[in-house]
Amino acid sequence: VFRVIRVPLKNDARIASVEAALAEGRSPVEVAAEYSDWAPKDGNIHRVTLESRDLATTTVWGPEALNEASQALEPGRITPMIDFGGRAWWIYLQEIEQPPGQSLYDVQLEIESEVRAQRIKEEEGRYWETLLKRSNMTGFDEMVRRLVAYAAERYYVQRIYEEGEVSVEGEEGAGNEATVGPTNDEG
Repeated sequence: VFRVIRVPLKNDARIASVEAALAEGRSPVEVAAEYSDWAPKDGNIHRVTLESRDLATTTVWGPEALNEASQALEPGRITPMIDFGGRAWWIYLQEIEQPPGQSLYDVQLEIESEVRAQRIKEEEGRYWETLLKRSNMTGFDEMVRRLVAYAAERYYVQRIYEEGEVSVEGEEGAGNEATVGPTNDEG
């Protein structure tokens, strides 16, 4: 966990204030909160996951000037001012967090649970695939077409009829057809 103090190089007064505050022994965390323009909403923090157990081999920053200075730090130490990109930088290594260890038994249970969940998912996929292959279903596109036609016939025509725009003459199936348009009849 790094705390970053970053100040524009054009602002000599602010740079002098940062240098004075650090020389007085003020906490870099407080100084960053007061003066830094680096991620103020996030507490001026820059978090990095170690690529190995060694900070010296981890890429902390893209720019080499910042990266080399950060890799040489130990927890509780701060870099001298670094002139980079039109800004003055001070990088403070607040701490190196070590996640708590787990017992081999707990790790084995976690791995077993993940593998079991993956196998169940694969077997369910195979099961559904087998069911679909053996089924005597109509193709999906054909089913959609039939459902839309049924819905249009059942609900849309009924709605038009109820709103008085369709009249049905005679009995259904007797060769008579529905006429579409305004009617004077109620039915």
